[in-house]
Amino acid sequence: MKTWQRVALTAATVAGVLAGIVAAIPDLHADVQDIFGHGDEVVVRLVVTGTQEGPLLGIPATGRHLQWDAIDLYRLRGGKISQEWASEDLTAILNDTGTYKAPWIP
Repeated sequence: MKTWQRVALTAATVAGVLAGIVAAIPDLHADVQDIFGHGDEVVVRLVVTGTQEGPLLGIPATGRHLQWDAIDLYRLRGGKISQEWASEDLTAILNDTGTYKAPWIP
């Protein structure tokens, strides 16, 4: 059984991952669908779109349009984001790149 361990991410690591995504999908756009919060937490629901012009997650460029849902949860401290949890619909990304066909997608 695999055990998970918490890994501290540096700003440089996160910036590198984001730069790779933007390089792969230069027309990346996130359309906010909902924002709501309670106390020091804010949730944002997004629809993300773009064209895969470069390698993404080890998948060579396809030139295909991608669209997926995302949900981000932010914890605020002193008016700034202190923590973030992000969930991306990886199945939709894999489907749109032609890498994987989910059995529930027509």
